[in-house]
Amino acid sequence: MHYSRHHVLVPPSVLSASNSAMFVAGEQQDISEYLGYLLNSLSEAEKAKGCVPACDDQLNLTIADKSFSGQLTNIYKCLVCSHESRIPNKFRELQLAFPECTGNPKINFTVQNLIEHNSLPEILDGDNKYACPTCATYCKGEHHMRITQGPRNLIITIKRFGYDRATHQPTKLMHKVYHNNSISLEQYDNAMQQFTILLYRLYAIVIHVGNSLDSGHYYVLARDAEHRWIKFNDSEVSYVKSSEVRHLRSQNSAHMLLYALNDEVDMVAEEDKENAAPMSHMAPLTLEELPAKLRKFLKRNLGNEPPNQTTQ
Repeated sequence: MHYSRHHVLVPPSVLSASNSAMFVAGEQQDISEYLGYLLNSLSEAEKAKGCVPACDDQLNLTIADKSFSGQLTNIYKCLVCSHESRIPNKFRELQLAFPECTGNPKINFTVQNLIEHNSLPEILDGDNKYACPTCATYCKGEHHMRITQGPRNLIITIKRFGYDRATHQPTKLMHKVYHNNSISLEQYDNAMQQFTILLYRLYAIVIHVGNSLDSGHYYVLARDAEHRWIKFNDSEVSYVKSSEVRHLRSQNSAHMLLYALNDEVDMVAEEDKENAAPMSHMAPLTLEELPAKLRKFLKRNLGNEPPNQTTQ
């Protein structure tokens, strides 16, 4: 749509084209599962059309991968013999958990707080020891994650799954998470063995309404080109004040946040992050990054390429 003359899509048509038997209309669904299904479906459809060569090269990634995928490395270390194992993985969603010691729902966090917490090393002990191949037994270990390639558009999901030991039932963690207009991620360069800072700007938030994990309601807050917040709540679309976005009502909680990579700024002072000018939309691919067939179609649609000439 970024390069199309038509900047509006009818939601029921999109849902009908992207839906599957596992998502039944009228039933409660998880938005993270649906988004994952949608991005996978788009990638598989692009591959089926022959737009992406059967190659694992970075240049041959699908549009969904180029737009939303990043790379990370899970590092496991044995604290007995210091053996390390590194497992690279692709990710489209960064899931952030709350610290385990925060049983008080009145404790609040920012997105940047949770990023920093989830970047800390995790001790593997007790029933969760590391299976060390050098020691050939389970040992006390350490696990931490490094992002080695930040995505162009970062999808963050707040993990609100808790467990009530008194009732033995799953619960929703109701901590308030204040969105940062700007966040930073550390990206590790394996070749240079050093970190660089990536800066991202917020452009949309998915809100979950309700105090249960099994039910509730979703709506979306997104910025327009003039940096105004718009609320998309089923068939109702309205502008909202930024103060309403920052101070959500008690049962309204940020479930998913979408950030775009800002290539123009490497780093800003911590005290200036909240005052930085926000981006109003996701970071799109350039025309040259699109598959050749789609690129040719879009150029023709935009009037940048003459139609094929036919002779009588």
